[in-house]
Parts: sequence; structure tokens; C-alpha cells
Amino acid sequence: MNPDGSEQTLLEPGFSPSYSPDGTQIVFEHFIGDGEEEFNQDIYVMDSEGATDPVPVTSGPAYDHSPTFLDNDTVAFIRDSRRNGTDIFKKVLGGGAAENIPPPR
Repeated sequence: MNPDGSEQTLLEPGFSPSYSPDGTQIVFEHFIGDGEEEFNQDIYVMDSEGATDPVPVTSGPAYDHSPTFLDNDTVAFIRDSRRNGTDIFKKVLGGGAAENIPPPR
């Protein structure tokens, strides 16, 4: 989009976007499905220019939301799970499992 608001381009439908510190990527949450049995809410990352398709950061039955970059390679997000409740997680992009961030003591 231009500074005056003209020439807007939809990169991808989603919510809660956040830019990486270097401005090259956007992380966001995306909803799919209708009804509770089909509903899924996961985190995706994509090139900030829209040149690449979104890549899933999370996948599964929990509701992952409110993503933000901790650095250019790591994303933090909130995970709501019926089984485990609500916690804050972080995940390095491109591999590895999401890790729970323990609360401060």
C-alpha cells in the first residue's frame, strides 16, 4: 500500500499480523473450518512482500493466536488447549517443536 492508502494489496486473509524485526516477514493467525469440530486456528508466516505462500508455524487442535516475533527467527504465541489450558509458547521458524515459556518467578 502507498502512504496515502492507495494501491492496497491483500497478501493473505488472517488476523493479528506482526512484522519481523528486519521487516522481511509477517506472522499472523488464520482460521479455517465451520463449527467446533472442524474449526482450526494456527499461526503462519510469510514474506512481507507477498512473494511466497504462507508457511504454517503451528498445526493442531489447539487455538494458537496473538503471534509476535521475538527475533527474526523465533515467534511467540498464545496456545489455548482444552486439555492443557492457556500458555505462552515460542517456536523457532523452520524446525523444532514449540516450547512452553515458563512464567517469571
